[in-house]
Amino acid sequence: MFRANKDDIPSSGMPKIFTNIVNKGARQVEFSCIELKKRNARFSSAVDEILIQSNIVLVDLFKFVRQRISALYQAAESIALVDVLASFADIASKNDYIRPEFGRGKISKSDFFNSH
Repeated sequence: MFRANKDDIPSSGMPKIFTNIVNKGARQVEFSCIELKKRNARFSSAVDEILIQSNIVLVDLFKFVRQRISALYQAAESIALVDVLASFADIASKNDYIRPEFGRGKISKSDFFNSH
C-alpha cells in the first residue's frame, strides 16, 4: 500500500491502475495496484524461503559445534595454560628471577636469600 497527500494527486484523479483507493483522514489517500500486490507476495515468499534456509544452516552448524565441543574446551584450556606460562616467563625475565636447583647439597639460609 502507498500513501500520498491529497494535494499531490492530480486533479483528474488517480490513474485506473490503482485499486483499493481509501481516504485516510482529511489530507491522505492510501492506494495499491495489482502489480504491487504480486511483487509483495513474491518478496514475502522469498523472505520466507531465506528464513527456512537460514534455520537449516544454523541447525547444522549447531550440530557440528556440539559434536566438537569437547575439543573446543580442550583447546581453550591449552591456550589458557600457554598464556599463564608465557606470563610467568615474561615476569621472570623482566624481574630477573632464577630457577631454583635442587639436589646439589645443602643450601643455607644465607645462600637462599643472597642468591639474587
